[in-house]
Amino acid sequence: MKVRVSTVALMLAVLPALLFAYPGFAGGKGLFRIQNAMVEQNAGLTVSLHALARNAEFRQGKSGWIADVIAPELSYAPVATKYVGLEFFGSWGAAFQKPSSSTADGFVCGFQDLKAGGKLSIPVLPVLKLGGTASFTFKSRATRTGWQVLDPSALPQATRLAWGGLATLQFQDLVRPAPNFILNVGKHVNKLTPREDETYYGAAVELQGTGFALFAEALSQQPDMLPDGRRNRAVLGTKYGHIHLTPGIAIGNPTSVFLKVGYTFSLGGESLGGKQPNEIIIGLGSVAPFGWLSRPAYGRIAGAVTDAETGAPLAATVTFPDHPQLGTLTTDASTGTFKAVKVPVSAVTVEASAEGYESRTVPLMVEHRKLATALIKLPRATAPVEVTGRVSDRRTGAALAATALVPEADSAVYNTDPATGIYQARLMPGGYSIVVESPGYLKQTAWVLVERDKPLARDFQLVSEWMVITLQGIHFDFDRATIKPESRPTLESAAKILKENPGIRVEIQGHTDSKGSDAYNLRLSERRAQSVVNYLVQNLGIDRSRLTAKGYGESRPVADNSTDDGRAINRRVDFVILGQAKQK
Repeated sequence: MKVRVSTVALMLAVLPALLFAYPGFAGGKGLFRIQNAMVEQNAGLTVSLHALARNAEFRQGKSGWIADVIAPELSYAPVATKYVGLEFFGSWGAAFQKPSSSTADGFVCGFQDLKAGGKLSIPVLPVLKLGGTASFTFKSRATRTGWQVLDPSALPQATRLAWGGLATLQFQDLVRPAPNFILNVGKHVNKLTPREDETYYGAAVELQGTGFALFAEALSQQPDMLPDGRRNRAVLGTKYGHIHLTPGIAIGNPTSVFLKVGYTFSLGGESLGGKQPNEIIIGLGSVAPFGWLSRPAYGRIAGAVTDAETGAPLAATVTFPDHPQLGTLTTDASTGTFKAVKVPVSAVTVEASAEGYESRTVPLMVEHRKLATALIKLPRATAPVEVTGRVSDRRTGAALAATALVPEADSAVYNTDPATGIYQARLMPGGYSIVVESPGYLKQTAWVLVERDKPLARDFQLVSEWMVITLQGIHFDFDRATIKPESRPTLESAAKILKENPGIRVEIQGHTDSKGSDAYNLRLSERRAQSVVNYLVQNLGIDRSRLTAKGYGESRPVADNSTDDGRAINRRVDFVILGQAKQK
């Protein structure tokens, strides 16, 4: 007897697939049609269901659609260790059919065949897993009263026997954002005659995130024999074979419950009159611990957090960045100690942080049933150091509106107070170059060392081109060019200007009063200017190419030569900035 089923009843039949569908219906752990070489290590038994919907051509010449619901599908992994894995699976379900033209039959459904199989998994390398799988389909010989399909020819032909090899490259175990690659190759025996046998080739790529994954799989089914009796050697042929391309997404946790949705694009098969339609696939995986799984390997961690300088215990927070499931621990304030139990056997990073201190991480190797210890010493947090100074005119001492640039501190710029010429900066301990600029003045750069907890003051005295600085305090022997010892501080001041401004050239000018002849005063002023140059080069390490000596005698007085005070002022040495030196 045929059973009519309304649209609402059909949706109610398909909805369980959204709640209990296992991600792979090819058998065991995997995607949709592509099997993973690994077995489910986090659960022994998986109870699941999946649903597919496709358009179909019925034998009566009618078109319509079919929905397959495979329920229940069981996957059981009695052995899941780091050396070998064994998994068994089986499924049984029903098919719903409906022609697109209205008939008295309406929706009808029937039971499908029973499929059972197993998988062997062998981890070869940390990223390479190999495996093999085999399954057998038990044909349904009788139809229960009240359940039958409208047109059995519209259903995909069930595989009687299937076996194959599996390979998985689990790059995600090494680098979290890396993709995983899966390869399948095997044989389908659809009937007892070799002409119905198929060879299948499958590949998939999977990119997993936290609670979300993208994947794409491709399956090529190629008949072993062509219609003319020749052997088919095509791998991706579409004339006689079929290719299924299925992109999809997954949402949820692969160790508990997660939804997968995919759409299959079917290619080829037209020459055999067997083109398969596109399909919509929906499933949601659900796993549950059961059976004799290998017990997880765990160890323990014990440690202490102390002040790096004093060794005093600290009240600190301890986390495990690569094992967030271990949670956050707080050390004992009086002893600084902490403990973590049931830590997975692996390389574990322990991170400790405390208020007022810099955080530190320690790598540990946790072994099964053993205690790993960690002593974490935290240095006090480094606070910015106050750096200040005054920018002024080198000749007059007047405050300047200037900018101080610090390239090593992300090119931070600090402006001076125009009224005082003072700049203020806060820099972390370290070495810095400070570049000071003011309109009309030559740029000046100074290197400073900022030390922890030590405020630093660094003044800048800028010079400009053609600036004249009289070197007060240079004394010569009477009527001679010999520099007296008490002149050294003034000469050191002149050398400092040259060192603070390494790019400038300077003219050292000698001047006299009006006593004596012009020729005599000119020669005396030249000798005295040259003596200053020689002193700067020989005693204070100044490059001679930056200095020029020139005497002007009594030709450039700056005071009245008729008085003793005026003549004393005119007897001088001037330091004149000529500009930037030419680059070699």
